[in-house]
Amino acid sequence: ILSKFLEMIPRYRFIIFFKLKNIKSKQIHDVRKFLRNRAEIIVGKKTLLRYYLNNIDGKISTSKVRQLTANLKNNVGLLFTNTDPYCINSLLKNYCVKETAKAGTLAKKDIKIKKGIKRLSPSQTSFFQALGIPTRVTKGSIEILENILLVKKNKVINSSHEVLLKKLNIRPFKYGFEFIEILDQDKKIPLQYLNFDHQKLKSNISCTIKKMNICSENYLILIPGFQAYNIVRTFNKCLAYYLKLVLNKNID
Repeated sequence: ILSKFLEMIPRYRFIIFFKLKNIKSKQIHDVRKFLRNRAEIIVGKKTLLRYYLNNIDGKISTSKVRQLTANLKNNVGLLFTNTDPYCINSLLKNYCVKETAKAGTLAKKDIKIKKGIKRLSPSQTSFFQALGIPTRVTKGSIEILENILLVKKNKVINSSHEVLLKKLNIRPFKYGFEFIEILDQDKKIPLQYLNFDHQKLKSNISCTIKKMNICSENYLILIPGFQAYNIVRTFNKCLAYYLKLVLNKNID
């Protein structure tokens, strides 16, 4: 693994550190298979890799060694790739796994229960009453009468919450590959880059181009790049007018 690790550092442009907490071995196996020939993943051996990096003789730049060793801590994995991290992150969203809530842990988000018939035996009504959840028996099943905020974000999940969510077959959390550091050669890429909205950018550019074109027409200002567009549009208008004349003449 050490020789492979040393080979991958110069071969790949991006090194991505991700959290291993709550990620199952099958998820890693599936991602490795999916990203074959596009990326490679290393998990484990952090202590050995740190020792190796601190004792190699000039094979990697000092700044690179510092960046790598600084991130080889806690429960992390490494993903090496030449593909844009934004694309990799988007692809890995398909490999999130839903998980049940566990007593004693903090809720990562608000846990809500929707009202409606839940296909549970009326004999369990007392359990819902103990939790202060209004119910009634409908068609031989328990019906929850209101939308319920069961646990707020960052609050502790207790055993009753865990049991209830299991009864309702609700798995409120998703666990996947969460990036914590992205290295591009010797530079860091801000994690905000992963949340960049390309569709919004495309829409803003399109809107700006339209506004510039309107200004160009209204104030007779020639803007480089718009002349060809205006010529084509004028030609289309002339062609439409000509066809209209021809059609009207044929009708007459």
